[in-house]
Amino acid sequence: MYTDQMSEEDFYQSQSEASQIKTRIVTKYFKFWSRIMIPHIKKRGKKLAYFDLYAGPGSYDDGTKSTPILILEEAVSNSDLSTFLVTVFNDMSSKFTEQLRQNIGRIDGIDSLAHAPVIVTGQVDDSLEELFSEIDLVPSFSFIDPFGYKGVTLRLLHGMLKDWGCDLVLFFSYNRINAAINNEAFEEHATKLFGGEDRLKTLREALEGRAPSEREAIVLEGFSEALRHMGFEYVLPFTFKRADMRRTSHHLIFVTKNILAYTVMKEIMAAESSESNQGVATFTYTRSLTQDETPLLYLLERPLD
Repeated sequence: MYTDQMSEEDFYQSQSEASQIKTRIVTKYFKFWSRIMIPHIKKRGKKLAYFDLYAGPGSYDDGTKSTPILILEEAVSNSDLSTFLVTVFNDMSSKFTEQLRQNIGRIDGIDSLAHAPVIVTGQVDDSLEELFSEIDLVPSFSFIDPFGYKGVTLRLLHGMLKDWGCDLVLFFSYNRINAAINNEAFEEHATKLFGGEDRLKTLREALEGRAPSEREAIVLEGFSEALRHMGFEYVLPFTFKRADMRRTSHHLIFVTKNILAYTVMKEIMAAESSESNQGVATFTYTRSLTQDETPLLYLLERPLD
């Protein structure tokens, strides 16, 4: 899981529990989404697309596969996907995109895809906003997982979601975004993320004097309301808590216009919740403390025998 002190290089040393869950949520939904979309695109003579704007190297240093490789392996194993799926992977790091290219090349059967994966090195910026805003997208599933939140704007999200059959999963770096809301140095980023000066001003006013737990709910509500205002009615967050369970690390936010898509993702996220209240999933994952971190608690949890 990302921390304020962690670099991108550090993040890809080994996959955390939280990243495993994030990967499972995205890949499980991709399988559902593509299965539903394929009959429609066959009738319409179109393609499907998968966009990953912050793709990373494709695997961790310990050899664990990350989302881009798992998506492509699914495409290779499915004859319809291998025919119709177009994939685009972007990262601002040329080192990561080169590693990704090499890792993709090692996938068994990768040459069977009708459309070779497109790998791009570049910033997520205004030019990408413009591109997605102007083009008509085929049914697309997008994963936006920035290291922080740089480049993520409502206009970009609108461009990626505006057309039929388009859904999106977004990494929402709550701690960094929360810190930026009242920081003049990040005024431009915060304004673009929450949909304009008026919305940001309203959000700031709502946050005045609020406790941390209330503040988090208000920030999420403000962001969700901005998405709904653009016509994306169904917004579903999944919360990742720090190990002490007191603070949120980040959220994974699913956005769609379709009630079936929302219902299915709800089931996927519920199954990945680490806890429930009276049998109802909390849509939250809290990392378990290790035995080294809490040896006495682990001793108390040992079975009697």
